[in-house]
Amino acid sequence: SAPAMSLTSSPAMTTTALSPRIGPQPVTLPIKPGEEKLWKVVGMDLDNLNATELLLHYDPRSLDVNEVLFGGALQIDPKAPPVATINRDAGLIRVTSSDGKPLVFASGGEVVTLRVHGGLSGDTFLIMEQPAFHTAAGDAIVSAVTGGRAKVE
Repeated sequence: SAPAMSLTSSPAMTTTALSPRIGPQPVTLPIKPGEEKLWKVVGMDLDNLNATELLLHYDPRSLDVNEVLFGGALQIDPKAPPVATINRDAGLIRVTSSDGKPLVFASGGEVVTLRVHGGLSGDTFLIMEQPAFHTAAGDAIVSAVTGGRAKVE
């Protein structure tokens, strides 16, 4: 077992010693022009955190995203499931709740899976904006967000 961490080292530290992490897996996705692949966005240590929205940016010339599937890391109310909006011209994916409440995360694992198609050759980046994560008590939590790269060739 790991040694216990001292929480007294920093007065600004909240009650959680875990830093949530979220980002695409694999970090580099090889894809051919016209090829279809699934690209997962995976989170860790997201238990009971919430966020107003998730925003992802990509280059619509190199990549086309035509579907967003929700993973087990999101708590989904079947009566009011989250909504994913894809702006294919701007290369913007926005995931929000449909009931006006924040998105709530169940745990780690798959947050969303993107159905992507390769476009023009070259590299493109999948950039995730830093989600404004909060605990159930309303404390802001800083997360580590990584981006991904699609190599279209």
